[in-house]
Amino acid sequence: MGRPLVESCLSIDVTDLRRLLEVRGAGVLRWSGVELAVSYRQEPGGAVLLVYPNGQQQRLRIVSFPIHNGGARYYFDVGARRCKKLYLPSGGDTFRSRQSYGLRYRSQSLGRKPRERLRVHRILSLIGPAGEAMRRRGIRKRRWRNLVSRLNVLQPPITDPHVAG
Repeated sequence: MGRPLVESCLSIDVTDLRRLLEVRGAGVLRWSGVELAVSYRQEPGGAVLLVYPNGQQQRLRIVSFPIHNGGARYYFDVGARRCKKLYLPSGGDTFRSRQSYGLRYRSQSLGRKPRERLRVHRILSLIGPAGEAMRRRGIRKRRWRNLVSRLNVLQPPITDPHVAG
């Protein structure tokens, strides 16, 4: 069967959790399609306490590191490593890093051709089915040109041999 996939797990992103904590210091985390509701609250000292429905508690420490433009980047401190996302697979007891659960991404189990099809699908979802004919609103020109050129490498334009051009 293999290792469980990241895409099938519940996850907590440090950026999203920080936004929730800025709005209110306590609340409930819910995921669509799942009955689980985990309550959270900020503790003195910056830690976040998660309380699971069975009464189990988990303390998460959020650390920040300065970045060159004057801001800060935030991570969960999970012992020997730092991560931006924590996962809870089916049957898991607490949120942990991808490595500690041994999770893998779906693309890691795909061969070369299916990976290329996945890349094409992702690019088409960003630039739209018209491809290079029309740039979608919200995508910068340079990013759009890069996506179109990557799409052309992965999926060369089909030319009709019966049409003179």
